Amino acid sequence: MKKLNQASLSNRELISIQKNKYIRPIRIYDYIYDIYKTTDYQVKNERYYPGILPFHLIDSRIFDLALKFNDDPNYSILTAYTRLEDIVKVKINDQSLFSNNLLKTAFISDKQRQAIYSWNTGNEKISNALGCLFTNIFTAYRNERAHSEVDKPYPKQLREFLLINELYLLERESIRR
Repeated sequence: MKKLNQASLSNRELISIQKNKYIRPIRIYDYIYDIYKTTDYQVKNERYYPGILPFHLIDSRIFDLALKFNDDPNYSILTAYTRLEDIVKVKINDQSLFSNNLLKTAFISDKQRQAIYSWNTGNEKISNALGCLFTNIFTAYRNERAHSEVDKPYPKQLREFLLINELYLLERESIRR
């Protein structure tokens, strides 16, 4: 192709090109999706994918933090955790509980007691699993930030903010028993 663009093909090369049988993809996706057979393409070309928050998916209660995210991701993330904890305290009307105990009381049922809130899944086990997911994500990520200085790469912080956003959405969907 380089020789063709420079108009420097020899007669032998022209004859060879004319004699070659063309093999064309049958469908358009044969052209496009061949490069996506593995995730290597995405890893090698991540610079082509914008690292921005999908603002249309962000819960309105942390939208202000999403707008500030690029300037100071650590502040936005930690503030989102604190705000979520305050929302749950008000929701269950108990200011004495914190972090893991607060979320377990609000969302996880056990043999001794039922959680104050659940999700309308039609299945208690699924609702309890959502409560465990909520509590575990909050505890795993928030405790790390609350007890030490965190310096993560921007893509990881972006993913963490989206996880917090999912917790806000789950909290909004929860219903009082």
